[in-house]
Amino acid sequence: MAKNKYFTYEPRQRKILGNEKWIATLKKEEMCSTKEIAEEIAYRSTIGAGEVEGFLIALLEEVKYHLIAGDGVRVNGLGTFYPRVICKTVDDVKDASLKNCVKNITAGFRPESQLRESVKEVKMKKFDLTEYINPKENR
Repeated sequence: MAKNKYFTYEPRQRKILGNEKWIATLKKEEMCSTKEIAEEIAYRSTIGAGEVEGFLIALLEEVKYHLIAGDGVRVNGLGTFYPRVICKTVDDVKDASLKNCVKNITAGFRPESQLRESVKEVKMKKFDLTEYINPKENR
């Protein structure tokens, strides 16, 4: 069960096109482990935590197997995992090679609409600007 009913945002400084800018970013909370998820699922079901954890690990292995094969994997209610290639453009067709264009190969994830909408319902909590405006005074 979710601990908070809100997301906390904090300011982060970024260099954009050579200029220092501020943006509001989601403050990172704790990561939940596979074991913790398994225990929470076991609590809500009749299956033991060890069996759930084993299932989650097997699911991960199958998703990896299909991604490596170039397949997308749709998990109903969760979303779609897919192989993702991040490329850059070139000006001439002769330069359009794997070496010149492919920047990174990774896994992508597209959440299903119900999951995406549930996150949108969470309220946002403002951050305390005084911490960033006068950081030495707040210690």
